[in-house]
Amino acid sequence: MLIIRYNYFLFDIDRTIWDFDTNANKAMSKLIVEYELDKELGIEDTDEFYEKYDIVNKLWWDKYEAGEISKEHLRRVRFYETFKLYNTCNRCSDERLQELSLTFSEKYLDYMISEKTLIPGAKMVLKALKKEGAYIGVLSNGFKEVQYHKINNSGIGGFFSGIIISEEVGRHKPHPQIYKIAIKTLLESELKDKGIKREITDADIKRAKESTLMVGDDFEKDIEGAQIYGIDQYYFNPKKRPCFGGPTYESDNLTNILDIVTGNI
Repeated sequence: MLIIRYNYFLFDIDRTIWDFDTNANKAMSKLIVEYELDKELGIEDTDEFYEKYDIVNKLWWDKYEAGEISKEHLRRVRFYETFKLYNTCNRCSDERLQELSLTFSEKYLDYMISEKTLIPGAKMVLKALKKEGAYIGVLSNGFKEVQYHKINNSGIGGFFSGIIISEEVGRHKPHPQIYKIAIKTLLESELKDKGIKREITDADIKRAKESTLMVGDDFEKDIEGAQIYGIDQYYFNPKKRPCFGGPTYESDNLTNILDIVTGNI
C-alpha cells in the first residue's frame, strides 16, 4: 500500500479529466455536416470554426459566471456570435441566425455529452487514488445536467465521493466558499463510510485543508482559487502556458500526480 501525502482530492472536469476540446470538436463536426453549414455559412474548416467558437464562448462564459447573463442566454449567444463571424456577406438573415443558433446549441449539448474521450492517464490516476483510500471530488463551474452526463457516460462516476457543481451551490470557482463546500462534502462521505454520525465542524474542515489537493487546468479559477482558500494545487498545464503564481505543483502530464503524492517527486 502506498503512503500518500493527501487524503482528499478535488478535480476540475473539463480539460482536466474529460477531454473537452476533443469531444466538443467531434460534436461540432457532426453538426456542421448535419446542418450543411458549408453551404449556408461557408463553414468548411471545423478546426477553425471551433477555435473561433472557443474564443467567443470564453468571453460570454465570463459574463455568465459574473451573473451578467443567464445560462439560457449564454447557450444561444455563443453560437450566434460565432455564426456572425461567417456571415460577412449576409448570406443569412438575422432571424435565420437566431433560429440556427438556438437549434444548433440544443443539439450540440446532446451530441457533446455522448462523447467519452478522457485526458490521457485520467482514469488510471482516479483508479489509483481510489484504491489507496483517497476521497475524490469533482469541483466544476459547468452546467449541472451536462457535467453529470459527462461523468456518467464516461464511466468515471464511481470514483467520486462528491460532485460539486457551481450552479447547484450558488458559487463559482474561484470563490472560496465553493472549496469549503467541496471539502465538507468529502468529509461527510468519509464519516458515512466509517459509520460516524455527527456534523462536520469548521475545525474538521481546517484540518482537512492541510491534506487536500486541487487539480485543474484553469490557473485563475482552479489554482488561484485554491491558493486563496489555502489548499495545495496541482496545475495541469499540457499547453505549457506561462504562469507566475507559483502553484504547489505543475505538470503537463496528469499521471505525475501519482509520483507527487507518493513522494517520488
